[in-house]
Amino acid sequence: MISVFNGITADDVWMKLVKEFQLVGTSQMQNSRNGKMIEILHAGISISDPRQRWVMGRRPALNLAFALAEVIWIVNGRRDLAFIDVWNSQYKNFVGEASELHGAYGDRLRTRYGLNQMKRAYQILSRDPDSRQVVLQIWSSMMDMPESDATPASKDVPCNINSMLKVRNGQLEWTQIIRSNDMFLGLPYNLVQFTSLQEIMAGWLNIKCGSYNQISDSMHIYETDIKNVFQSYTFPSAIRNLDSLALPYSESELVWRELESRVERMRSPELDEKELRTISQWDSISQAYQNILSVLAAEVARRRNWGDLANEIMESRCTNPVFSNIWAQWYTERSR
Repeated sequence: MISVFNGITADDVWMKLVKEFQLVGTSQMQNSRNGKMIEILHAGISISDPRQRWVMGRRPALNLAFALAEVIWIVNGRRDLAFIDVWNSQYKNFVGEASELHGAYGDRLRTRYGLNQMKRAYQILSRDPDSRQVVLQIWSSMMDMPESDATPASKDVPCNINSMLKVRNGQLEWTQIIRSNDMFLGLPYNLVQFTSLQEIMAGWLNIKCGSYNQISDSMHIYETDIKNVFQSYTFPSAIRNLDSLALPYSESELVWRELESRVERMRSPELDEKELRTISQWDSISQAYQNILSVLAAEVARRRNWGDLANEIMESRCTNPVFSNIWAQWYTERSR
């Protein structure tokens, strides 16, 4: 039986899942190769406003810069660990330490199968908005199925299986299929990843986003994370993400490549405060993308102990109240 969790925002859905898991409690522990967990099988999620993709009630707060850097990494079709690892020092513990990752979503969506699936989806839906044949494939049985003795194909086997896109009533509907979904470490970032792709694709098609829908065949919380998840709280509903990622196809591709380039410059060991200030200011782009850049630059400053610069960048250049709230909580938690 499918358990369904509907909401306007990601926070709405998150809190409904928290309450459901609290009802389940710890009496139904399930063993797994990564330890004991509590699980909801066949969890269905629907978010009616995909731009409200941020789970703000989670504690500890999301690693906002990592979430944004991961979107840049995916959109640009990359698979290198170096680009993403700098934003999350624990990342390699989950995916392994290979220089190029086996299951990187962006690589699989844009290059791995000899086809830029994102571009092809845009072309198809531009010509035939009624199509029911647009499926973005991530998981591959040839590469990802365990060996006959149950040995995993890799430490980095994709949890996301595929995405199904449909245009209905002039809006882009998105359905995401996930085989295994860690609620604490995975779900908040999955929501950011794929609702961002939905909004980017809608911009390419010059239409609005419809609902974001997700089937998580195993939604679970590991025993070590239960306490953190149950500390979640309802965030003030008045705080909304008003930024839009929607741009025409050619402009969008250029903007995401420029973001990629600036992130690369931020990673340089020779970076100083003056150069970071220069990198973080992008006067020719929309405020939504300036806000993304501001968060990334502020996090680089924080990690290099340039606390005054980090606060200066966020206060003077970031106008997104969701970003400001999540980052402030993150900054406070890391300063204790």
